[in-house]
Order: sequence, then structure tokens, then C-alpha cells
Amino acid sequence: MHVEPWWGPSRHDTSFRWGGITRSPCADKGERALLEHQGLGLVELIRQGRAQEAQAAVEAGARVEETNPGHFTPLLVASQRGMAGLVRALIARGADLDAQDLEIGRWPLLCAALGAHLECAVALMEAGARLDLMTQEGQTLLEAARRSAQIRQAGAAGGGGGAERAGAILVAVEAAIEGAVARGLGGVGVDVALRLAALGGRHGEVRALLAAGAGADVADHWGAGALTLAVLGGHAEVVGALLEAGADPHRASVRLVHFERVCLHDPIGWAVARDQGAALDAMAAGGVELDRPDLRGDSPLMLAARWGRSSAARALIDAGASRERQNRRLQRALDVAIEAGHEEIAALLRERPAR
Repeated sequence: MHVEPWWGPSRHDTSFRWGGITRSPCADKGERALLEHQGLGLVELIRQGRAQEAQAAVEAGARVEETNPGHFTPLLVASQRGMAGLVRALIARGADLDAQDLEIGRWPLLCAALGAHLECAVALMEAGARLDLMTQEGQTLLEAARRSAQIRQAGAAGGGGGAERAGAILVAVEAAIEGAVARGLGGVGVDVALRLAALGGRHGEVRALLAAGAGADVADHWGAGALTLAVLGGHAEVVGALLEAGADPHRASVRLVHFERVCLHDPIGWAVARDQGAALDAMAAGGVELDRPDLRGDSPLMLAARWGRSSAARALIDAGASRERQNRRLQRALDVAIEAGHEEIAALLRERPAR
């Protein structure tokens, strides 16, 4: 199965790798004896909470890149469960720090941040784990760390735990991003620094890095560039700067879903999905075409109507998006909004005059 981008054929580079992972079950007899289990792989051993056995197996030479059918690696599961000693042992054995699962694209550092596992997060960042990845749902590390801290701080009054650890992870993530941006301004890793500056909404640093030669459209191995990260962060000013520098707003990212390559949103699609009206305003001001339909004939305005994204709908209407365009089901945006039950957007489409 290959699903084309929502906004028509994309111009992204379809060559990619899957995080450096070789999918390989615990195959040889030596490893099975080493793990001392009845047909269980290293991932399942960790899932069962048998951290000491798993760590002993890793230190004795077990294969650290084993995965289960969902492409969960031992390092990802250990980070998810807060097994700091095992995480350090896996890192020492050269485990892939940034391998993402096939469900939603989680990776070890994100899991550690979401779980408020401070020791795991620090170990991964010290080992050089990437700070600029995102899940298939558009969740970034910075967003995950902020959300984890907010949730745990809100629950602290009710006896919830982990608020202090989650806060410390957020501080560490923000400091690591600041350090990477500073190194980029010094000429080291300018492209990664640009992505992180865009993610953090650092408008001045974004312009400085672009002036220093950072590529406005340099993407990760899935095709998500700095413009996508700026949109996900809701940083309209950064969106404008990247568009001025030539970033492509129609470049779709790609993911593996059950070992199939599937194209996801482009920056316009992410802006609609996240209801980022200000980002769409910045795109309109930059002359971006915001009315391009996908292969089903659905325009961004129709998607905003289907998903109930009122801020995005307002921005698209103000930008002159067609309300009369029909998709393959001969529906207009108003028909889509009514079908989806989003009366607020239906009212906008009936009443709001174009700017």
C-alpha cells in the first residue's frame, strides 16, 4: 500500500532508512541459552519487568537490536519502563538511540520523557540521542516533556508522583536544545540547529542560522523539515522566515506503518491538523497556495471542516480558500462540516465573508 500525500504529489526525497534497525528475532541457540527463557526474546523479557535478567544477558552479549513485530527495541522498552541500569547497559553495547516503533513512531528519549524517567532521559541525552524527531501524530520531544511536566504538576496536589522528575527532564531538554543551537551558531551542526531553533520558536537564531548557510528544507530521514517543526510548535514568525528562505510548504513527510511506506501531512496539513491558524496566516502572507486538493479532492478547508479545526478554517477562509470546490463525493466544505457535526465551522462557512 502506498498512500500519496494529501496535497498531491510531493517533492520529498523518498529514499530513507528505518532508523538503522535490522529486524532480527533472537535467533541463535547461544542467545536463547544466554537469556535463559522459554522462547521469549529480550524485548519480552524487559516487558515482563525482568530487568536484572535482561541486563545480565545484554552484558553477556545478547543482541541489542532485536525487535518485536511492532519494532519495539530493547532500549525503547527499557526507557519506557524506567530501567536506568539496563538503559545504560544497552547504550554501552551500541544500541540505536533513535529507533522508532511502527505504531506511532515513539523512540527511547520520548518514552523516557513521557514516563518522567529522569535517569534514563539523562543517559540518552548524554549519549547523543536526537532532540528533533517526531511521532506519526506530530508529537515532538519538547512537546512531550512539557506535557509530562504539566500533567504531573497538576496531579501533584492529588498525590500524583513524578512532578519533580518531569520538571527536571523539561529543563534538561530545553538546555540541550539551547546548547545545540549555540553550537550551530558556532558553525557545528547548523542544519540540526536550525531544526531545533524552529521547534523552539527561536526566530532570531533561525534567521542567523539561515544566514550561516543552514538548509531551509533539510529534513530528517522521514522528510519532515524545519518548517514542519515550526508549524507543530505554533511559531508563525519562524514559519514566515523559513518560507522566505525557500522552505517547501508542500513537502510531505513519510513513515513506515507495518513495514509499508505511507506519506503523511505536509506543513499545511500539520497546520490544519493542529489548528494552527496563525501558521496558515503566515503561509498565506508568504504566497503559499492553500487550496490544493488531495487525491480524494479534499482541500485543506474541507479537512478543517471534517476535523473541527475552527482556527484553521477561519485562516483558510480569510486567505480566500474556495468554499464551492467539490471533492470526489461532490461535497463542498460546508457539506463536510455538516456531515461531521461541526456546526461552528458550518456557521463560519455560511456567514464569514472572505477577507
